[in-house]
Amino acid sequence: LFPGSTPEPGRGEWFFILDVICTRAGNEWRSALRLPNGELTERVQSDETERNFWRTRQQDGAAALDAYRLPVCSALRELITSYKIRSVMELGPGWGNYTFFLAEQGVRLACVDISPDNLDYLARELKTRMGVSAKMVCVPWENAQIEPNGYDMVFAYNCFYRMYNIEQCLLKLNLAAKKLCVMGMNRPPELPWLPAIEELGLKVRYTRMGCEQFQKVLTQLGINAKLIDLENKREYRYGSIDALMARARQHIHSDFNEDALKKLLTSYHQVLPDGSLVCEYHFLSQLLVWEPKAL
Repeated sequence: LFPGSTPEPGRGEWFFILDVICTRAGNEWRSALRLPNGELTERVQSDETERNFWRTRQQDGAAALDAYRLPVCSALRELITSYKIRSVMELGPGWGNYTFFLAEQGVRLACVDISPDNLDYLARELKTRMGVSAKMVCVPWENAQIEPNGYDMVFAYNCFYRMYNIEQCLLKLNLAAKKLCVMGMNRPPELPWLPAIEELGLKVRYTRMGCEQFQKVLTQLGINAKLIDLENKREYRYGSIDALMARARQHIHSDFNEDALKKLLTSYHQVLPDGSLVCEYHFLSQLLVWEPKAL
């Protein structure tokens, strides 16, 4: 590591490491991406692992829209109207939680995603359902060739989990937008019972950070973004207590008592006659919104 340079006036608290812009808040983000053993997950390290993940999910028939997208879509509609948005670049569209909504707004649309399966699916469904064509760019955002101010709005939601050099990713987002930058995540914890597990004295790995962390990165890069909180809810459903326990084990990185964990998890769920378990989780979806600025 080389000594950091002195930030220029108005450019926040960033510094260079081997010609890569870093921030203190960005270092916190990079630390949070790591597993308890200090390693990065395979999905973060390997593009092919990430592509295989999405390919498997599509083969499993998981390409369905989530109901909790609706409050975000409502906020997007207001922004698109207010800023007279005519073109949008969406990062990490997955299987289209927001893509189809954006297409309904009549904007010129481009999607950037690492998964060719996702993009093929979106291109096919947009054409079949809506008679719409969109530009599909199959590349990690870090490697995407962008036209400065090429789209009125750049939008990204819940797609940052592989963006290790988060400062460069956010600066590129700022550069690509002409009128508006909108990014967002669902606020942690990602599962309502994770804090309770932690209170049992177990080591828990959270896989989500809120937009407050991105806001800190942006501030240290010299960008002031408005944080919007949206009330939201979603339903978690598991076919059996064993399926729920398997989900919990993904987040626990210490030994635990099986019976105590089952009791805790059951207290958060309604057990249905068929043995399945349902939990309605109320949380915040968050958006960060700013008008792009020259840096």
